[in-house]
Amino acid sequence: IEIKGLSPHTVRAYAYDLLVFYRWWFANRKKAFKKLNTFDLQSWIEYQRKQNAKPASINRRLSAIESFYRFSFGENIRRSNMVSHPTRGYRNIGRKRLGVLSVRRHPSIEPSLRVKMPRPLINPLEAEEIQRFFKVLRHYRDEVIVLLMLFCGLRSAEVIDLKMDNVDFIRKRIRVWGKGGKERILPLPDRLIYAMKKYLSLERPDVSQSKHFLVVLHADSRGEKMTLIGLRSLFRYWREKTGVKKAHPHNFRHSFGTNMARYGVSLPVLQKMMGHAEFKHTLRY
Repeated sequence: IEIKGLSPHTVRAYAYDLLVFYRWWFANRKKAFKKLNTFDLQSWIEYQRKQNAKPASINRRLSAIESFYRFSFGENIRRSNMVSHPTRGYRNIGRKRLGVLSVRRHPSIEPSLRVKMPRPLINPLEAEEIQRFFKVLRHYRDEVIVLLMLFCGLRSAEVIDLKMDNVDFIRKRIRVWGKGGKERILPLPDRLIYAMKKYLSLERPDVSQSKHFLVVLHADSRGEKMTLIGLRSLFRYWREKTGVKKAHPHNFRHSFGTNMARYGVSLPVLQKMMGHAEFKHTLRY
């Protein structure tokens, strides 16, 4: 998957998913991995539910296991009679004249075990919660991090991957590479530009050789690129200080999408701004 060009974040996620499964497999199944069947997967799903894993995480891990099994043995995971499998899908083979739609069975589609995905409503941060959150920020760098999510809708990985030459103060815009290497350009509000320039002039270590815009300000890694673990630790600390339990990085991005939709930004434009690959994700806003 690395040779295919998937991002390091995806490669790491697949590796972690396989690690989670292998720990369970070797602790609970006394047989070779090749003998894995769908009954084993169903037992593993039950175990994951008891561990309070989210449906999206379970489905992603199932996909990783299936892909790795096909890579290892050149075949799909064996079906078990002890599992109720989903029915095969249908595939549209085109429209005839007069608009009559024809469908037929597609024997190559092999149904997979998946957990039903809930579709919760977006729960953005309230204005009062955002104001309370900003009161605990003590660095311009931290303000830049939050504003990139709140004003530009960036994901956590996109924030820490932002490079110096991706920021254009003259044209007031940034260039972002999102999931799947998709590129998008976003406008920079004046407040964010102000915070960015203050961070560069007052806080960013002169000794830093990093090409990334946001770097560590203290400790032994001073001047090095920020990590996702470090970013999440910052938000965890801020949530404890403010008591705003919803103040996760992705909820600031959700607040951006909700506000854009609320003020009349069209869904195709919002889809581009959010970096969504599929329109259904944008429709949630």
